[in-house]
Amino acid sequence: MSRRRVAPNAVPVTPAATDTSAPVRTRRIGADGTRVR
Repeated sequence: MSRRRVAPNAVPVTPAATDTSAPVRTRRIGADGTRVR
C-alpha cells in the first residue's frame, strides 16, 4: 500500500480511480493514468 502516500485524497486506491483523482494532485496525467512530468 505504498501507493497510498501518493494519493492522500484518494481513499479507493485503484488504477481506475487514480485516473480520476491523479489529475487533481499531479501536474498532468496520461490517458492510461500515468503521471507525466
